[in-house]
Amino acid sequence: PGIVPRIIDDLFARIAKPTTNGESRSEWHLDIGAMEVYNERVSDLLVPADKDEVHLTPQCMGAKGIWCADQIFEPTPSAKAAHATVQRALNRRHVAATKCNRE
Repeated sequence: PGIVPRIIDDLFARIAKPTTNGESRSEWHLDIGAMEVYNERVSDLLVPADKDEVHLTPQCMGAKGIWCADQIFEPTPSAKAAHATVQRALNRRHVAATKCNRE
């Protein structure tokens, strides 16, 4: 598998592992968002399948990096849910050739 599935599995394995003194780790909350840059447009890949494509406007947030205000983030309580969310996002990606990569 690629790096994303491995990161998901490793992250949830670390969360589930007790600390060195045997206590459970503190509470955590994980959300997943997915976007794609295609033909110079940024699209949200987690828009429901029955909705039209949503184009996002990236904004620079200084030290916090890049942020898209209307991007959808989904709560992800388990590795299984994370893998399902990523797969759904991958299924919405554009896969057609562009003028740039045909030459």
